[in-house]
Amino acid sequence: MKESYWAIVEECLVQFHGWSPEAAGQACSELRSKLDLAPADISSEMIYHEEPYYVACRLAKADESVLASHHEKYAQILKKAAAGNLDAPSLQTSSVEDERLEIAQTLD
Repeated sequence: MKESYWAIVEECLVQFHGWSPEAAGQACSELRSKLDLAPADISSEMIYHEEPYYVACRLAKADESVLASHHEKYAQILKKAAAGNLDAPSLQTSSVEDERLEIAQTLD
């Protein structure tokens, strides 16, 4: 569940805020690390009660009220995640990387 949640946050940063997959992955990793280090009297699980879209907006320091204009695209992201078909953008390889791997494999 947590991996899916953070994959949605990353996807929102990339799709709605124009972040690179690498920057989105780094920001999410940093926030997750901070949450893991939270004092015992503060539940780091509370963040999972908030829509990933809003977490992405806060990371991007962007206006959260624009969800209505992104509603359809966000619903698609959630549907993809629910089906188990959403990988965090920072974990996806680009087509250029795929081509390099294919070329390297044919040279071996």
